[in-house]
Parts: sequence; structure tokens; C-alpha cells
Amino acid sequence: MKKKIGIGIGIFVIIIIIAGIITNYVDSGRVGTGHEPKYCIKIVSNDGSKITYWGLGYKVVRYVGVSPNEPYESNIGVKMGNWFMKYELPKADIIEIEYEGQTITVTDIKDIGIIENILLNSKYDGEICNGINTHKITLNNEVYYIKESCKEIQKGEKQSKITEEDLNTITNIFEKNINQNYQKYSTVIDNIKLELNIPSEWKYEEMPKDEQNDFYKYALKFYKNNEEQYAVLYFYNNQFGVCGTGRTAENITLNNGKQATIGYYDGNKKWSDISFYNINKNIAVLNHDLIDDESDEVIEFIKTINITENKDNEINNKVTTISIQETGLSSVVPAKEYILNQEEIYTIFSIIDNLTFSNETCDGLPTYFIRYNSQEKEGFMTYGIEMFESAYHITSNSKGEAILSTEQKEEIDKIIKRIDN
Repeated sequence: MKKKIGIGIGIFVIIIIIAGIITNYVDSGRVGTGHEPKYCIKIVSNDGSKITYWGLGYKVVRYVGVSPNEPYESNIGVKMGNWFMKYELPKADIIEIEYEGQTITVTDIKDIGIIENILLNSKYDGEICNGINTHKITLNNEVYYIKESCKEIQKGEKQSKITEEDLNTITNIFEKNINQNYQKYSTVIDNIKLELNIPSEWKYEEMPKDEQNDFYKYALKFYKNNEEQYAVLYFYNNQFGVCGTGRTAENITLNNGKQATIGYYDGNKKWSDISFYNINKNIAVLNHDLIDDESDEVIEFIKTINITENKDNEINNKVTTISIQETGLSSVVPAKEYILNQEEIYTIFSIIDNLTFSNETCDGLPTYFIRYNSQEKEGFMTYGIEMFESAYHITSNSKGEAILSTEQKEEIDKIIKRIDN
């Protein structure tokens, strides 16, 4: 009799273990994709701010923002683990991340909780590697360094391993906050590419050339609250020059590690100009009545500037147009033509240079033509753009056909939209 009872208990235990494995697998998949666990007992705390789902050998802890009746995906913190797992909402109000020369402040409670869990749940017991610090994270006055090459997090004199998934999570949070706080701006003048992160609360506009006083090739105006108080980034026709009388200067380090110079006059705390002599002598930023915080803010976001030579030195030898061509369906509406600017020319040739052409074609009719003349031996070149099954196909009589990726199609679409404007 005792033997039968023992066997029965053993079978019951095995069934419970198997059931726990299956339900754990199912619910971990649901939680991982933002869905409420299914095979659990749901317990709500007295104040309604915390819900615990008890499963067979596991539990899920969920914190809610308003009430336990709100949709599951609206949680402000969720974690799955064993019955003995402890999970509290992050105590930090903010986290600072410095990455690639830029610093952002994370205030979203979900993002704070994710980063805090990664940092605080790591075991710092290994020797520090010789890799370069790529991320600096400040949490509760503690500083953590991430070394991408070693896949490690450093705290004090010890380190812990970080998974590729966790590293990507932190980088994605950084990129999300950068995109929320900044407008990424870029343009190409002659053979020089300018890139800059402008704060979202600042406005900017390209200034037309003044025919009466044509001293610059390009000008970009920045202002925040008052359009009469602004700064202008100039690309001059000639080298930028200053008057030395009463002038003082200090060097600042840009986010890319290069140097710029800020000029002041007559002991005034308001800066007059920012120049980039070690990078390009024709580029400078002038201050037009910006003072106090706004003046300082310009200095900070000017530190994000990148001034680089265009990768393709032949681009300026090519005159490029893109045209809408009728395909026999109508002969009344004339074809439209749009002349590309330098940045768009760079985009087009970057796309074409990275395409893989095949002799097989879809036999479609080109809707657009990319046409350019060149100092190269081919002389005049034409590429057709065919739309086939929601994709763009680039065709060439000499090379065959290639299909654009989603990202390349989006870049082409931006240019095509200018045709009707």
C-alpha cells in the first residue's frame, strides 16, 4: 500500500514538474512579447499599484501606472523570475548615459527600470579588460562603464559580462532619447558634408544668398524663442577672419575629439564667434544677440558638429537630374524634372554604388529616370526606376537590374517627393 502511495506521489510530482516547465515556457513567451501571463494566479496588492502572478515555480511582478484594471501593456515595470525573486520599481529618478561624445538624460520609468536591472543584477567579480569605454552610465551617483569590445560593464575596479541583447537594449534607449531631444541635420556644400544635432526646441532655417553682399556659400540660422536673437553657421567663400583688437579666445573640444575656438571681445561674457580652423577655415558660427542660457546652449549643440570631406570626390564633376517620364499612358502632361542638390547627389550615388545588378529583369516600364553626365569615360548615363510589386527596381542598359532595400527606397522617395513641390 505504501509503495502504491509512493508511486502515486512520484507520478504527481513528475506531472507538476512537466506542467511547470510547459506553463513557464508559454508564459515567458507571453511576457516577453508584452502579453499577460495565462497560467497563473493573479494577486493585487492592497494599494492596487502592484500585481503578482503566481505560476508553477515562477512568478511575474507587474507595476501599474493608474489602476490594476488598465491594459497589461500599460505597465510601468514588469519582471519574471522564480518564486523568491524580489522586484521593486527603480529608485532613481534619472539616469545619464554618455555615448559617442553625447550625453542624454533618461527619465522614462520603464527605461530606467530596464537599465537599473541590467546594472544592479550583474555580478562584478572579474578583472577589467583593456577595452575602450564606449558608454558612461551614471545611476544613483554610481558610475558604470561599458566596454563594447570586451562585452563588459565596469564598476569600480571590477567588471561583469554584458550580453549582446542587453548592450543593444541600452544603445536603443540612448538612440530613442537622442531622437526625441534632437533633430539630426546634414547637408553637403561643395565637397564638404556638415552634420549637426539641433535640440528639438530650437528652430533652424537655411538663409538664401544675399546678391548684394554675396560673401558666403551657405548659411544656417538657429533661434529658440526670439527670431531676432539667433546664431548663424556660415560657409564662407573665403577663409573666416577676425579682428585681434580686444579679442580673447578659448578652445573647446567637440564630441568627435576635434578642436574649435570661441572668440570674445572687450571682456564681454557673450561669445562672438566659433571657428573651426583645424578642420575647415571657411566655416564659422556667429552670435547675433544671443545671451545667457540660449548662448550657452548653442555652444553645447555646436559640439555635435561633424565637418568631413565627401567620400566621393567625383560627385562634384557630375550634373545630376531626376525626371518623371511619361510611359505612353499620357502625352498631354509634360514630364517633370527636378535638379538634385549636393546632398541628394551624394545619396543617389551612394545607393547606386552599393547595388548588386543582375541580368534578369522584371520587364516593367520605368516611371522615373536618374540621368547624369560625367567626366568619366561613360559620358552620359541613365538609370531607370521601375515600380514592381511595391518595390523599386533600378535598371541600366549596361549593368542589368537591381532591387532597392527598404531603406534605399525611403531615401529615393524623399527625393521623388520634391518633384511635385
